[in-house]
Amino acid sequence: MIERPAPLPAEGEPAARAKRDVPDVDLAGAEVLGAEAGKANKPVITNPFPFGDPRRAGWDLGWRKATGSDGMGRDD
Repeated sequence: MIERPAPLPAEGEPAARAKRDVPDVDLAGAEVLGAEAGKANKPVITNPFPFGDPRRAGWDLGWRKATGSDGMGRDD
């Protein structure tokens, strides 16, 4: 599947979202990056992988393992 770049906003129009730099790692590397982010107390929403990228789930898994939380509030 080829991803097409998002169109540029018209002059004076704000961009919908800032583009994130996506790390060049495999699934295991994404999990390691997530764990490092969790240990550094970065919020789960800082996941650099876009929706639909399988590395996003790997990053989340690493973050959850490192923090013992799902990042969605109180753990009851």
